[in-house]
Amino acid sequence: MAVVILLNKTHNVDMANAHETDLPVDITENLERYKPGYLGLTQDDINQVNVELDIYIQKQKLGISVQVAREKLGLTQQQLTELSNVPQSEISRIEKGRANPTFLTLCRLAKALGLPEPLSQPLVANE
Repeated sequence: MAVVILLNKTHNVDMANAHETDLPVDITENLERYKPGYLGLTQDDINQVNVELDIYIQKQKLGISVQVAREKLGLTQQQLTELSNVPQSEISRIEKGRANPTFLTLCRLAKALGLPEPLSQPLVANE
């Protein structure tokens, strides 16, 4: 919600109808100007923006990773669907950074792409 408020106030972006190409390129590069008081933003707004931007960036990275791995194997999205049992529409949304895939979906994609499954290694501190 804070990203919507921030982008509406600073860049006049209608997030309800926005696509990733509509988002301002400089948004993450100019976070220092988004301080409490800037356009009526509170510290909570700023904190929420940071969280939402981090989520957005992570979803973009995941999407790029899936697409690159798929293309390296010479697979189409439809072929990956057949190998992973993940709907093609979901693969498309993941690759575009628009999906919140479940853990099971990530495991299915990882297996189909020949990648290590998420959390396949125990999470223990090095001694």
